[in-house]
Amino acid sequence: GSYSFPASGAKVRVEWTSTELVLVFPNGDRYALMPQTGAPLSFIHLDTGVEARFIQRAGSEPRLVLYGDEAEREASPAR
Repeated sequence: GSYSFPASGAKVRVEWTSTELVLVFPNGDRYALMPQTGAPLSFIHLDTGVEARFIQRAGSEPRLVLYGDEAEREASPAR
């Protein structure tokens, strides 16, 4: 899904392929993420060390923590 950072207005996408989780930046950079051992819902891009973590709070959409900032999941468009 797409995630938006309220403070800056920046957006990123998170895609699940058949083999990996991919973080897609607005400039087109694609970072394949690997799970971090012992840290549930935490991932790392091995080449750059960029860490992404998901937070799931009861009754709300998951949130993405990236570069120390928390992003909100955007609603999917109705079909």
